[in-house]
Amino acid sequence: MDPEVIRCIAENRERYTREAIDAHLLNAGHNQAEINVAWSHGGEERRTPSDDHAFRRAFLTSVAAMYGITFLVYAVSFYVAMDEPGYEGIAFIISAIFLVPMLLAAMISFALVGRNRSARRGVAGGLLTALVIPFVFLVIVAGLCTALTGAPFSGLGA
Repeated sequence: MDPEVIRCIAENRERYTREAIDAHLLNAGHNQAEINVAWSHGGEERRTPSDDHAFRRAFLTSVAAMYGITFLVYAVSFYVAMDEPGYEGIAFIISAIFLVPMLLAAMISFALVGRNRSARRGVAGGLLTALVIPFVFLVIVAGLCTALTGAPFSGLGA
């Protein structure tokens, strides 16, 4: 068995079909029997059901962590702001509401999943989803408000 064939299959099996990899190896001068042996020695494994389970678990955990930490940061900052006259630190608190949960959720989630690629993709997808969903709803609500009132966004001093 040629180690170059095994390496090529291992590196490209996630991105390309078996037919495309076989064609590339045949064009590189390897014979079909050698390619078939390399596939039979572990090259055929693509994704296992445990990878799908790891992805789903990491995705859902990261979304829950992001929203949970955001709620906690908001609740604590709201409680702190209630005791301060004039709300001097409100800009810092509002920025912390968005930045701190994302960083904490990312660090915790990536620490928990380790080197599992599928789980890391789940964490990244979950964090991205947790950030995008509120903005989609914000755009929908802003569009509905504009459509219903007929007022364009003209700024504060109009």
